[in-house]
Amino acid sequence: MPGRIKLLIVCILLTLPSASAQGKGQGVDVRASRSKVIQVKPKHIFNAPFRVFNKSGKKRELLEQLDIPEGWRHIASELSFVMEPGDFELRLASVYVPITALAGKYKLVYTIRDPRDRSVIDKEEIQVNVTPVVKLEYVADEVPERVIAGRSYIVKFKVVSSSNVPAEVKVTLTSAYGLAATAD
Repeated sequence: MPGRIKLLIVCILLTLPSASAQGKGQGVDVRASRSKVIQVKPKHIFNAPFRVFNKSGKKRELLEQLDIPEGWRHIASELSFVMEPGDFELRLASVYVPITALAGKYKLVYTIRDPRDRSVIDKEEIQVNVTPVVKLEYVADEVPERVIAGRSYIVKFKVVSSSNVPAEVKVTLTSAYGLAATAD
């Protein structure tokens, strides 16, 4: 009886590596085709190329999926494609980064899977760095229609930020003719 227990333990240990192999790269392999770090500005589109390898011995219909941050847009929806055994293909994921994206690091995950065989799946993660953009402009709210020389008048304006990082604003006024001007 003790010999059977040892044999059972050895059999379990031998099957563990094959069970863990059903994760990344089982049947297909996905790799980023260029750097795993992409720099982009808000309100721009970037392309992330991925190489997909069919390592299985079968013809596969594969489905691609792209996980991106909320508010971002994948230009193409989920697509399926067919790959012959041992073949590889270059797939391009095009993503629009919205103007509201704050400066910082984001994660993008590209997944390939066979919808008919759950063990055939692989994914690749890349980092997208949204670069800081500082864009400030002022807009006049209230401007008098006419002004009379020698009399004071009030102009109201606001500063509008289209930045994706905090920006400190310091207002200074100057007059074209060197006259006094104050800001509240």
